[in-house]
Amino acid sequence: MQHLMGLAVAVMIYLLLRRSGVPKRWSAVATLPVLLDGFEIEDEHMVMAEALFTFLVMAAVLLVFPIAVADFDYRYLLPVLPFACLAAGLAFAPPSGVS
Repeated sequence: MQHLMGLAVAVMIYLLLRRSGVPKRWSAVATLPVLLDGFEIEDEHMVMAEALFTFLVMAAVLLVFPIAVADFDYRYLLPVLPFACLAAGLAFAPPSGVS
């Protein structure tokens, strides 16, 4: 499951860069550190919360990013903002058992 979250983070980075107007080639190059970094791959192999944290933060950024662009359509805000807040809240919530 953590490997899929790591791949999803790379896809979200690619989509975020493509939405902001970066060419396809440079968007693909920007995802390489996530896909090929040894520490990222090691985090995916361990049963830890870093992969989930990275995935949730990237999902929140991907959902909120269109709000910052100039040609923003406000109809996008209402259905997406609760999911972005939920993803950010889950990412920063302390693990169960930690007080």
